[in-house]
Amino acid sequence: MRRLLACILPLIVYTGCDMMHQEMEVELPPHAPITFIECYLDPEAPLRAIATNSLPFFDSLEISAADDLDIYLRQGQQEYKLQNGYAIDSVNRAAYNYQADDTVRYQEGEVWELVVWRQEEEIARGKSTFLSKPQIKNIAYTISPDSLLSLAITLKDNPATENFYRITILQGEEFGYNRRTFEGIWTDQFAEGEELTLHIGSLVRVWATSVCIRVDHLEEGYYSYLRSIEKANEANYNPFAQPANVESTLQGTARGIFTTISCTKEILVVDYGN
Repeated sequence: MRRLLACILPLIVYTGCDMMHQEMEVELPPHAPITFIECYLDPEAPLRAIATNSLPFFDSLEISAADDLDIYLRQGQQEYKLQNGYAIDSVNRAAYNYQADDTVRYQEGEVWELVVWRQEEEIARGKSTFLSKPQIKNIAYTISPDSLLSLAITLKDNPATENFYRITILQGEEFGYNRRTFEGIWTDQFAEGEELTLHIGSLVRVWATSVCIRVDHLEEGYYSYLRSIEKANEANYNPFAQPANVESTLQGTARGIFTTISCTKEILVVDYGN
């Protein structure tokens, strides 16, 4: 009897494991595509935007371009229509599928409006104002023996308003400083009077005698958008993190970002002490 039980038990275990490996079909809810639009008004650059449609979670990773839109930019009485056509920005390593020949000019306080239509329906609207360009008062640095750069960048800050900044470090002097090696965003929470010092510690390895320091004065909506992307990226690498939604500065059924670019650049010559 014991031998019989010994023969039956493995059979039961094997059968149970086989049942655990049966394929199951799960019917997912239908996916309603969301149009995502990015438009950055960069002085001395053409008017341009990128528009894409979201894809179901298990679809291919290929980007679905939204090429059926009418995109307008307005400034005062002027209106510009962006034409559907593909362009590559090698400096910022970005691709666009809407553009115009007109160039953006910087004027502090100037207000721009974005309006996007799909056939007879307005799907997005947004506004943005050119902020004052950041004023760099001082850049102090140290360089380690293994070429790691630490920075202390002091900016002039207006204590009457809440301000937001982004610092980008670019390398590749021979190619017009087109390689981004660091990017970070800050508030002016720790400003002292009219000065704000931002510290970047040993995060950037340099390989040339100079780097380009770019400082952007961000609108609050753009700062929130960038911060939400950071949180979403952090959630992707943490299985215990709560899902994060990407912020949008647009009104309507579409989502995305529309902002003006107010920046200052300064070339820092690095002395390795040789």
